[in-house]
Amino acid sequence: MPECFKKYPDTRVVLDCTEVSVITPNCLRCKIRTYSHYKGGQTVKILVGVSPSGFITFISKAYGGKASDKQIFEESDIIKKNLLEPGVDAVMVDKGFRIDQVCDEIGVKIHRPPFIVKKQALTAANAKKNAEIANARVHFERIMQQLKIFRILQSKLSWSIIPFLDDIFIVIAGLVNVGPPIFVEERFMTFEKVLKNAIML
Repeated sequence: MPECFKKYPDTRVVLDCTEVSVITPNCLRCKIRTYSHYKGGQTVKILVGVSPSGFITFISKAYGGKASDKQIFEESDIIKKNLLEPGVDAVMVDKGFRIDQVCDEIGVKIHRPPFIVKKQALTAANAKKNAEIANARVHFERIMQQLKIFRILQSKLSWSIIPFLDDIFIVIAGLVNVGPPIFVEERFMTFEKVLKNAIML
């Protein structure tokens, strides 16, 4: 467990979705399914899970850009195959990743940056929590950048590639995992410190 997760030692996985642009299809139904309001164009979307130690541990199947984060999470193997242990595991997500109801139903905790309510400034406690989670999540963003550097994802995907996209992402994730680690050994907590923090929760 890296030092930046010392306040969140129950984190099993950091989750977020990423989108890749695709060429606009001629099929109207395909246009609707792939239109992303967030990106303002046609995309495919996948859910990526990264362990606190910096390894990609989960890749969902590809969805059209219209699919919500919640829908992809609910339909993913994370839920269907019970990959999270109720009452033990927690997931770390960004502010816009609204899966609270689903996590409550399966008994999994969520670590998320606090929301700003009615444009009021964050309290000192919430500001500290916001910084702590951002410090942990920044490494997730580094992993996502490594996913996107592969040439096949640099330009809009042609529709001939879409049927193979699930396999393509799995291969790319595997290549990222065998690449240089994002943490040096000194950045990890000892087993004793992890155990101590878990007991204190």
